[in-house]
Amino acid sequence: MKTLIIIAVSLVMLILVAVLTLPHFKHSSGPDIHKASTADVRAMSDAKVRKVFTGDWVPQGSTWGGLTLHSSGRFTKRLGSVATSDAKQWLYEGTWAVKDMFLTLTITNAVTRNTTDSEPVGSIDQFMIVKVDQSQLVLQKEGVKTYFSR
Repeated sequence: MKTLIIIAVSLVMLILVAVLTLPHFKHSSGPDIHKASTADVRAMSDAKVRKVFTGDWVPQGSTWGGLTLHSSGRFTKRLGSVATSDAKQWLYEGTWAVKDMFLTLTITNAVTRNTTDSEPVGSIDQFMIVKVDQSQLVLQKEGVKTYFSR
């Protein structure tokens, strides 16, 4: 009986030690580009940043517009109003960069349709990166979050 109690207590202690130390044995090889969070962005190499951000991003809940970030560091941003023949449309092109948890878009070309209102060439849009992963990009500017998906 005494031997059985010692074995049971030892087994419980072994399980308890294993459960408490398990998180310390998980292997981490650095930021996973498919599950990058804001904290990971600062630690990424330029090549990883390009790989994570490059692609076509569509604003969630919207059928107008999109943001395409090219691996070359160029971007294309399309915006539109309503889907009628006289709908206002904007096309911006330029360069993009990520630094210190911010995505910066510098406009080098602006084309409009049915409007004269546009952001001037040379203007810079800077967004705080709230989240980025394989399928979602969340940017914030002036307290407003914009959600994008691929």
